[in-house]
Amino acid sequence: MTAHRAQGQTLSAVIVDLQSCRGSEALYVMLSHVTSIKGLLILRSFSRNKITCNVSEDLRVENKRLREIVLETTVWCSTNVIETQAAIDNLATQQDPVSRCTTRDLKRHASRTNHIDAPLSE
Repeated sequence: MTAHRAQGQTLSAVIVDLQSCRGSEALYVMLSHVTSIKGLLILRSFSRNKITCNVSEDLRVENKRLREIVLETTVWCSTNVIETQAAIDNLATQQDPVSRCTTRDLKRHASRTNHIDAPLSE
């Protein structure tokens, strides 16, 4: 059976000739249909070049761009977490009672001073 004909099938046993592959796509098609490594028999030795593909320059550039985005995002998120925690710590140490009050205190204060029509639920 050819790799093309095997598409869409799941096979318990496959014999493949990797040396005859033309490109990594055919290799993937051949290997992806066997259900387990035990069911795979490689017919003959093959060149490592048969199972690797050349990455285009466009793909290299895109992968580099994505790695840089991940790095920038990680740094940005880490910085924001540190800044947020510092702001929380700063509020907790201030002597100003308004800065230290919690949401519950604000709701209680608002309902007592009639700044709202109905008490807020806690």
